[in-house]
Amino acid sequence: VGYPICPGFDFAGVVERVGPGASVQDGDTVVGITFFGAYSERVLVPCHQLFAVPKGMSIAQAAALPSVSGTALHALALAGLWPSLPASRNRAVL
Repeated sequence: VGYPICPGFDFAGVVERVGPGASVQDGDTVVGITFFGAYSERVLVPCHQLFAVPKGMSIAQAAALPSVSGTALHALALAGLWPSLPASRNRAVL
């Protein structure tokens, strides 16, 4: 990481401009994740890092999803409980 950096991993907002072949369109409301720079006014990320904001969810709520859900999935993977529990193990998640 070079310094100075703009911190921030999670972001949500409205797509301003897309390149050719993009899977999103101008005006789409999206949530995404990036390594750095999400605290900027604008971010530039590949389309595979963007997801539609779920209906009924505000942009602020959507922006809180990526890192916390990724952290939870990582913890489940470290515990051997995700992506699937092996049939030979019987462990409970508390």
